[in-house]
Order: sequence, then C-alpha cells, then structure tokens
Amino acid sequence: MFQPIAMADLAQGVANLVKPGASSKCVLDAAGPETKSLREIVLALRGWLGFPRAPVFPVPTGLIALGGKLGDIARWFTGRGTVTTTSIKQMAAGALGDGATFAKAAGVMPRKMAEALSAMPSQTADRWHARAWFARPLLRITIALYWMATGLITAFATPRAQSDALLQSVGLGGPAAPYVFWIGCAADVVVGGLLLLRWRVRLVGATMLAMCVGYLGILTYGRPDLWADPLGSLTKVLPIMAAIALTMAIEDDR
Repeated sequence: MFQPIAMADLAQGVANLVKPGASSKCVLDAAGPETKSLREIVLALRGWLGFPRAPVFPVPTGLIALGGKLGDIARWFTGRGTVTTTSIKQMAAGALGDGATFAKAAGVMPRKMAEALSAMPSQTADRWHARAWFARPLLRITIALYWMATGLITAFATPRAQSDALLQSVGLGGPAAPYVFWIGCAADVVVGGLLLLRWRVRLVGATMLAMCVGYLGILTYGRPDLWADPLGSLTKVLPIMAAIALTMAIEDDR
C-alpha cells in the first residue's frame, strides 16, 4: 500500500519548509491524503493516459523474484535498471506515513490522486513515453544482437570463398582482402557489444550509421545488382538505419 503525493504538492511543501520560521528538527513523512494499492495506482495512471482499462493478472512471487535477479544482472552490466531485488523489496514493503503531520508542518494540503491527475491532463509525449518504455530496450538489444550476429556469422559460418568473391567484386580483393574481412567482422561485433552495454549510445549509433553508409556506398558502386536481391542485401539496411536513428533519439533519459 502507498500514499501517493503529487510532485507539485511535495515541491511546494519543501519550499515552505525552507522558509524562515518553518518547522525544523523534526522528521516528516511526505505522504498524500489517501491510501492506494499498486494496482489502483497503475490503473489510475493508465486511465490518465487515456488508455482503455486492461485486465490485471497476479504474478507469482517466484517469478517476480526471478525478474529482480535478472534486473540485478542487467544493472550490473549497464548501471541502469528499474526492476531489481531491492526495488521489489521496497514495493512489497509499501510506503505509508503520517501525511497529516507533513501537511500541517509544510503548510500544504496535498491533493488526492484523481484531483492531481485531472489538474494536469496527459499529453501526446506522456502516451509515447508510456508505450515506448519497454520497447526502447527491446529495440536497442535487438539491434545490438543483430550486429554481433552479423559479424560472427560472416566470420565463422559463411563460406570464406563467398566473402572473398564479394570483396573481389567491389575492388577489395588481393593481399588486403583478409585484413578487410577480419576488421569488418570485428567492427560489427564490437559496435554491437557496445550498444548492448549501452555505452555512449549516440556515438555508437553514429558509428553504425557511418558503417551502413560505407557498406551501401561500396556495394552500390561494385555490385549495384544487389539492390534487386530478393533477400534484401542492401534494401534491408535502410530500415536498420532508421531503427538505429530512433534508438539514438530515445535512449537518453534527459
């Protein structure tokens, strides 16, 4: 159970408490005037966003604990993460307090959740953010794994003669061919791995875009017939570039 408080009410209360003569040397619970369950809070926020009411399914405790462990691992690799063992324990413990004492000391009257939400209608950006929150890591991870898989498959699964023939057809054959081949494979794996770890996403994304442009330019010059390849050897690069650009645009939290 929780006692949600509007950010504006909390900010006003804090501002009042730092004024001369305000209450001091006391412990206050910044809490709202009503008690709500997590289920009620989520459904209220969903309604505020203008989404239709959705069914709520209970999740077994063991599955939640597993999700927290996976979140711990993700946070260890990326330094970020919302669902972790600690956050799950905090959610299970709830957050209840003496909101009346806070309201009196801070000189504010915190609003109920419905009142606070109605005073601040949701905008298109709020709906986009809600829908893209879980799609964002899926997009980044998918792109990263695609690049890593491309480099590894080219290096170890594709017949080398096929790769050498392609390099020869675009003028990159001869003594330099092995170096071009291995540098290209390694570059795909490295940039994919860095994106997976969320390391300087914009820089890595820009590098990927530059590599895509170089790939398209070289093959368009040497093998323009690949634009008609039914498997999309060149055409599929264009939506990949769009996905990379989108990832660069939405990965920053601020």
